[in-house]
Amino acid sequence: MVVIPVWPFKRKKPQQAASTLVDQVYELVENNRYRTAMDEILRRLRHDPKNGQLLNLAVATLDSSRTSTISSPEPATRLQRASALLAPIVTECSGCHDEWYSSHNILHPHVTLILMSPRALQCQVCRYTLCRDCLRPAQRDLVELPERPCPARGCGGMLTAPVLATGRRNFSPIDPDTIERIIVARDGPIPPSMDDALAVATRFVPIIADDAPLIRIRPSSPGMMNDERSLGRLAVAIVQGLESEGVLAPGAWERSRSMHVLGHTLGDADYLMIVVRKLESAAKPAWPHDVASLMHDHTRRMLHQISTKGPGECWSGLGSRTMVTVTMQLLDQAYHAARRSGGVGTSTGATGNYAIAATLVLTSDFESARDRFAGGYLAYCLDLIGRLQQPVDKQPPRAFVHWIVTVANTGTKIDTTVIPAAGSEPAMFAWDLMTSAERQQAGL
Repeated sequence: MVVIPVWPFKRKKPQQAASTLVDQVYELVENNRYRTAMDEILRRLRHDPKNGQLLNLAVATLDSSRTSTISSPEPATRLQRASALLAPIVTECSGCHDEWYSSHNILHPHVTLILMSPRALQCQVCRYTLCRDCLRPAQRDLVELPERPCPARGCGGMLTAPVLATGRRNFSPIDPDTIERIIVARDGPIPPSMDDALAVATRFVPIIADDAPLIRIRPSSPGMMNDERSLGRLAVAIVQGLESEGVLAPGAWERSRSMHVLGHTLGDADYLMIVVRKLESAAKPAWPHDVASLMHDHTRRMLHQISTKGPGECWSGLGSRTMVTVTMQLLDQAYHAARRSGGVGTSTGATGNYAIAATLVLTSDFESARDRFAGGYLAYCLDLIGRLQQPVDKQPPRAFVHWIVTVANTGTKIDTTVIPAAGSEPAMFAWDLMTSAERQQAGL
């Protein structure tokens, strides 16, 4: 038995939730309608995730007895219990990483806590926590869990009670209103259902079931999640595909964060989840010249150079309105990236049968633009191709187009590398950005 006065432990004063919600939740819990109660709490937490009163209401609702949960007509669902919105109030064992919601979080600060066979003990200095099983794996029949020194190196505290929230580590603290799309794929040939996708997304991203329209489900192939390299190829291909379909705004990969969810977490298979942020509305660059017009002129010159061989599908679409529009959007993002880095910024995207990279170079003169690419332009270009041209399943290869806009004190210049998907069409490299050794290496 552990007897500990709780009052010495400092706790943050919770914010206030509307009394009408408190009354509503109390009435629902009294009638064992936990699912509806949690729906109301999570819906409000979605817009006010740091509200302490709402989080306390969630703990009180989820901390129902086992008997009440079994007999309830509306028990709290697994999806609700695992919600990322509740990650701050989760208590996690430092040994086995088991998770639960501790009622110690909502105790009055001036009560004395008397525990018989507590679920866990916690260090009151560093919050190192061990559950009952990790505390006594060989003595499960014991009722009492005496205090003991904290095993955390250099701590010197004691494992005792209360056991407060430690928070859950593996979730993304992102504002849901800044999310453009959440993409979910499952390992293997069978794509997940929306219920499966929601179980993944709501566990790691602070959204609720009402946000299901944000989710896009995409198929995978067996073995694509076996290693990080294959997983990265799959993620790039999925984002490029949705960008080509117009579902994602250009430059989506630069705004994406992917997460590999291992099968043991959810119990059925590995998942890939990609969270894409919305395109930030930034001030439009004050271009020294009309870049769109320069692109048209530059494209005409390139088409004239390869006219003797006859333009194929790749070259015919190079000057299309869609190509120019997407490239200009990517250049806007690259411009702001270049301003932040002080030299070079690149944004990537896709449209139709093209994988596009747009690079903005800020320099004093055109001659020094070549020096802005660390390791040389050819290595820079090959790295882009390696990231964008990832062969996945039976998807046809895309043509690679790299637009380089150099903004110097004397004006604006455009260079382009075009590598068609079909070997029958001629390729063209950004000649002026390459050294003689690089040209020789590329066979030019």
